[in-house]
Formats: sequence, C-alpha cells, structure tokens
Amino acid sequence: MLVAPLGMMFSNSVYEFDPFKGRLPTITLDYYRKFFEDLFLIQVLWRTVWISLATALACLLIGYPVAYYFVFHAGATRTLIVLGLLSPLFVSTLVRNYGWLVMLGRGGPVESTMQWLGLLDGKLRVLQTELGVIVGLVHLFLAFMVLAIVAALRNIDPAVLRAAEIAGANPVQKFFRITLPLSVHGVVSGSVVVFSLSAGAFITPAIMGGLRVRVMSIAIWEQVSVLHNYAFGSVLAIALMIVVTLAVYASGRLVRARAA
Repeated sequence: MLVAPLGMMFSNSVYEFDPFKGRLPTITLDYYRKFFEDLFLIQVLWRTVWISLATALACLLIGYPVAYYFVFHAGATRTLIVLGLLSPLFVSTLVRNYGWLVMLGRGGPVESTMQWLGLLDGKLRVLQTELGVIVGLVHLFLAFMVLAIVAALRNIDPAVLRAAEIAGANPVQKFFRITLPLSVHGVVSGSVVVFSLSAGAFITPAIMGGLRVRVMSIAIWEQVSVLHNYAFGSVLAIALMIVVTLAVYASGRLVRARAA
C-alpha cells in the first residue's frame, strides 16, 4: 500500500505524458530538467521548507513549556490541558481555518482589539501571507509536538533530577543540563512530525495563504487536477518527498549521535 503508489508515481515521472492520450511509451527525464530550470518552482519548494521549519519552531517554542508544565507541575489541571490540546483535533481542518479567517479578517476581533488598544494603526495584514499560513499550521499540529515532548519528559528518571538537586543545581541548571538534554529525542521527533505534516498540508495554505502564498502541495494539485499533467505533478511530489525524507534522515542521525 505504500511502495506500489510510490512506484507508480515514479513511473509516471519518467514517461512522456499527453493530457489527451495519457502516458506514452517514451522514457524521458525532461520533466526533471524542467523542474530544476524553473526558478519559480524552486522558490515554491524553498517557501514550503521555510514555512514548515517556522511552523516546527513555533510549535516547539509554544509546546515545550506546555509539556514541561503538564509533566512536572500540572496536577489537577492536566485534564484541562489534555482537553485543550486534543479537542481541536476533533474539529474539521476546514472549520478551524475558516475560524481563523473570522478571527484575523478585516473587522475581526483581533484587529478590533488591537486597534482599541492602540497597537495597530490601519488594517491587520496576516491573511494571505506566510505568517497567516504558519498561524493556521501551528494551531493544526501543536498537539503532536506537545505529546512527543511529554512522552520524552515522562521517561526521565526522577532520581536523576533529585540527584541534581542534591548536588546543588538550581532550577535553571537542572533544566538546561538534565531535563532539556534528556528530552532532545522528543523534541526531534515532534519537530519531524510537524515539519512533515506541514510540508504536505494543502487546505491550510490554500485558505490562509490564498493565491499569494504558493507551496508545493498547491503546485502539485494544480498540475494534477487543473492541468492534468500527471508526469510533472509526480516530479513535484517526488521533490517534496525527497526533502521530507532528508529531514527525517537528518533527525535520525541527530538522535543516534545524541544517544552515542
């Protein structure tokens, strides 16, 4: 179920394709050459990588404190934190994105509140920008980052933390020399998941970014569904898959090096 579709996609990318006749028996690498010569598509690929990295970083900066509080200090509020993290996952991605359109749109509550506080002079310009896409993706994938870090923090032996306290480490030293290094694999795992999901996201970039923020998923959809160019769409999909695979491989090397 995984290998066969990937094999078909790769096969489509190396055969000549005609929108009216379908796949032709001629093998060619012209579609790959066309991709590497198209600076616009290279820019689209870079924008996809940049947005995915920014989303993973934002999820990390928001999610680590939440996970740390959940594991070490939450107590009776853990149920509320779990509900807050998981309840958005039961709502359609489309509904959540349209909710952000209302929140961040012209005349919306965010714009009105910032204007009332004197923090904004003019219109709020978040939608149809990369920042808008990142906001939507962070809301979409934050829970995956938090859950990965929570799993890593829970695996830390409490005796190690107590030993650090007995040795005279203050809370800051204990965090940076014990807790954070021992939770790196959770950070890496969560970052890889968020990066991979963000790189392949389609609905959120389409709604929050619109026509101004083109990412690879939209470019692939355009080639396959609009232009019916399955060969070139397969090339774009392979390029995106290679980028994600390299990210997963690099993270695996990082985790193995850290363990060693």
